[in-house]
Amino acid sequence: MFSMDLHIHSKYSFDGLMSPKTILKNAEHKGLNALAVTDHNSISGGIQTLRISKETNSNIKVIVGAEIATNKGDLVGLFLNEEIKSRNFSDVVSEIRCQGGLAVLPHPFKGHKFSDLTYVASHVDMIEVLNSRTPIKRDQIQFLKTLNKTLLGSSDAHFPQEIGLCKSTLSIDNLTIDEIKQMLLVPSKIVPYGSFGTEFFQIFSRFVKVVKHTYN
Repeated sequence: MFSMDLHIHSKYSFDGLMSPKTILKNAEHKGLNALAVTDHNSISGGIQTLRISKETNSNIKVIVGAEIATNKGDLVGLFLNEEIKSRNFSDVVSEIRCQGGLAVLPHPFKGHKFSDLTYVASHVDMIEVLNSRTPIKRDQIQFLKTLNKTLLGSSDAHFPQEIGLCKSTLSIDNLTIDEIKQMLLVPSKIVPYGSFGTEFFQIFSRFVKVVKHTYN
């Protein structure tokens, strides 16, 4: 079983505190094989986590990503190597594609208008059906299944305890980064799995945001 958590925030997010070393340590402890660091509007956390994983010969495959605030809600880009400059949804998708990356619609029923979902989904590669910070209803899951996209499970972790709460799994023992990208585009290969965290983590994230804004 190959397990991935493709939505994690580091200290490079305005509401995060985790260092790259903390992320890698906890991901290994949770039995993850791969992860993506997807900080708000920045690839800095992903770049640093990838660098440290190489320096320490970590067994965790690290994907560089970012969660971009667009005019149609948040959009996650994976397999990035440059910062995303635009905040217009269509242009952000284009920038992700130009880098050879994949686009993910995160927590689709949080921060996105329902009227936009079909349009947005038609432009992304994957949809986050399970997010440990955003409980989802059965009818919402059924709706997402009709969109014929790869459905992911991701933690949206901002703190160590959240890493791996929700994840995406494959019935394969080991994969390279390129193979992960290929498998993510085959909906039948990915199985989302996990559980939801407590509201405490979201409350604490808001506190961290206020403190970092005040002292930065």
